Amino acid sequence: MDGDLLGFMIALPNYTEDESRVPLYSEPEKALIKRFNSRIAYISTIAVHPSSMRKGFGTILINSLIDACLNWNPKAEAIFLHVKSDNTQAMKFYEKIGFVQDSFIKDYYNEDSHAYLYVLVLVSARQS
Repeated sequence: MDGDLLGFMIALPNYTEDESRVPLYSEPEKALIKRFNSRIAYISTIAVHPSSMRKGFGTILINSLIDACLNWNPKAEAIFLHVKSDNTQAMKFYEKIGFVQDSFIKDYYNEDSHAYLYVLVLVSARQS
């Protein structure tokens, strides 16, 4: 396993920092941004090699983002991501970690390819 890529994640610890993306936000994203005072992180992509799935690597990746968000200044209050509406395996994984399904976005990926928006509230950030 030495040198093998087990997985990776692309995330934005401060999703609203780049104002050029604002016109691209869906209504559910705008509502989340408002709810968490723009202090929200976004997971764009997370992938684990099929031979390494169900061994904790995805959880390690997300936990590293949670740690980064809680040490970021200002701290992120939540993390969100999109999941294809037919990807039940991913939904179960995110729910196991603590993400909750927030909203449904019709035709998010393309026509007849929808998404659920999942959110993880970072309790420590809410208490600070």
